[in-house]
Amino acid sequence: FSAALPSLASGILFYVRAYAINSVGVAYSSLDSFRIRTVVQFTAIGNHSWTCPAGVDSVELLVVAGGGGGGFQVGGGGGGGGLVYIPKFGVSSGQSYSVVVGAGGLGGPNEPTPAQNGGNSSFSNILAIGGGRGSNWNMNVNNGGNGWPGGSGGGGSGNSNNFNGSGGLSNQQVSFGAYLNVGKGNAGGNGWANQWAGGG
Repeated sequence: FSAALPSLASGILFYVRAYAINSVGVAYSSLDSFRIRTVVQFTAIGNHSWTCPAGVDSVELLVVAGGGGGGFQVGGGGGGGGLVYIPKFGVSSGQSYSVVVGAGGLGGPNEPTPAQNGGNSSFSNILAIGGGRGSNWNMNVNNGGNGWPGGSGGGGSGNSNNFNGSGGLSNQQVSFGAYLNVGKGNAGGNGWANQWAGGG
């Protein structure tokens, strides 16, 4: 059989069990419990706040930072924003929590002006680092441009003097309780000087 349970409030712990009645008497199933899951998203860039509803003592948390901007012309690609996922993050009913949504970094508009790193994002004290910017293609005549560190490193680039640039390193690393090194990204790719190509 099935039974509809309409209009249940989110965040409250409900208990349920089935039963059957016949000429012998009443038999009950084992007791089960559940909560109605509510998804709250913050996608607009900037500062926000979230107040924990009554009856909620933990949330499943996903924090994603902005990606880095790509380098000018044939420069390196921007690194992806850092990501932190915590399956059970403790919260307190009625408490307000700060939320920051980081923007993606702008690409390099011209050779002297570098691209921008991605903006950091956070929930309370949990921080995701923005992606590293990609290098402009000819920032240094004796070296290809190097990508910058970030949640994932930005790509390096080569240059017209046949020098390679290195990809930026990842510096996204979070330790929270039993969750160690969550959200660590990868380094950006190196540039390729022969064709002035940029790493991803």
